[in-house]
Amino acid sequence: MAKSTHSTNPNIPKALAANSTVSPKLDSLSSKIGSTSTTDLGSLPVCVPVSPEKTLQKRSPTEKLDSLSIGKNSRLKKEGTESFAVKFATTKNTTTSVTVARNISELSINQYNLSIVLLVHHKFQKNGQGTVGKFLGYDNNGESVNVVFYRQTITALDGLEEGQYLKITYGRVKPANLIFSLATSKYDIEMTNPKNMKVVEQSDFNIPFRSIKICDIIDHGEINSVFDCIGKISVDNEGLADDQGRLKITINDGSGDIDVIAFDDESKQILRAAVGLQQNVFAFQRLKHNIFQNDTQLIFRDGAEVLTMVDDARFLDLLKSDTKLQDV
Repeated sequence: MAKSTHSTNPNIPKALAANSTVSPKLDSLSSKIGSTSTTDLGSLPVCVPVSPEKTLQKRSPTEKLDSLSIGKNSRLKKEGTESFAVKFATTKNTTTSVTVARNISELSINQYNLSIVLLVHHKFQKNGQGTVGKFLGYDNNGESVNVVFYRQTITALDGLEEGQYLKITYGRVKPANLIFSLATSKYDIEMTNPKNMKVVEQSDFNIPFRSIKICDIIDHGEINSVFDCIGKISVDNEGLADDQGRLKITINDGSGDIDVIAFDDESKQILRAAVGLQQNVFAFQRLKHNIFQNDTQLIFRDGAEVLTMVDDARFLDLLKSDTKLQDV
């Protein structure tokens, strides 16, 4: 039978006695301690019990576990990422619950499978390089969305005409830039392949006119909201551009006055044409709400419209009263 290597000397520290194996050098030292009086211990080297050290793992130079920066602290980054996945699991499931969107209200972030028919209502001006363009499309519920084309698909936009109906079967749904968007949807549809759209026969979509009183726009309107309103153009407006190159007219619907501002040449030309007509009352569609130096404004830009007639009771009353004044 093999002889045990455990020392039985009672003067050996317990931590050392607990080890399963004692080196010969340490065993020899323990024998000396056992045979030496306490007065001679001072001449011997002191043996301090130590717990076994863990082997240090090599870390990445950028892994700073004491750093306050989440990007440099891998522990914080991992913990936060895992917590994020759990915290927003419900939201993620909600936004992807609709497998195939069949109208604009069913669009959700990062969705691709679509089966939407849209009326191509307005084609916007392309960017300066001509590599990005979009059109404003309406579905059969009267909701609108921007359909965006980039360099790889821009030629497909060139082949579309306003008034056509387009069926889209696939495209990336992404958040819209609400600062510039005139659509009712908070999402855009990005066309990734021209093969995923085709012109179809359709003819029954209507563009709704949702009139808001000017006083309500002034009192309750949120910046970057889009409004339809009616108004009579003030007779003292000549439609001339100011020193800043903008054109401003004032309209009134009986509840209040508000300025309508245009910056680009096409928009200014449309407002000048409205001022030049004999008719003074118009319906203004898709105006962007803005506040500048505490003054409420409506921005008339590419995609907005001035209509000479809409099926709206307030518009018809205002138009009728203005016609009577002109006849007097």
